[in-house]
Amino acid sequence: MAKRYILLMSPENDEAFRNLVKFYPAGSYDKWLYLQAKEIERIKAVGDEPVEVEVTPDEFIRYCDRTGAQRNINTLRALAFAKGSGKAYPF
Repeated sequence: MAKRYILLMSPENDEAFRNLVKFYPAGSYDKWLYLQAKEIERIKAVGDEPVEVEVTPDEFIRYCDRTGAQRNINTLRALAFAKGSGKAYPF
């Protein structure tokens, strides 16, 4: 069973991420939770283990500034993976 690192976001950080992330996939925190639940279902369906990794807006800003990455959902997911797996973290 492989570990799959996915983003865990607190409700307090939802608005900040909506303002920071280009093409943010959810218009509300409830929608975000729904999308995350679907992702967890997909991960479990293939026999992998979902591991939620909390990322803060400050961590995301630092990560983007230090790596030169765009502030989009793919970069946010990459940060969750980097943080969860311990690769190239802390920033």
